[in-house]
Amino acid sequence: MFHLVGSDALNRYEPGEFITRHDGLDVRLNNRTTQQKLSTRLSSVREFLSKKSPEMT
Repeated sequence: MFHLVGSDALNRYEPGEFITRHDGLDVRLNNRTTQQKLSTRLSSVREFLSKKSPEMT
């Protein structure tokens, strides 16, 4: 099996970032509209990762 992607070493995020910037799109993720429709507050990634999971305690 061969994986042909070119000579650049990229992580999984970078191709999407390059394409959106090339096409002049906004690469930020904004959940403001979703949050307005939910009754539960969405945690930020930093909040989520700062909590210890029960398996790790």
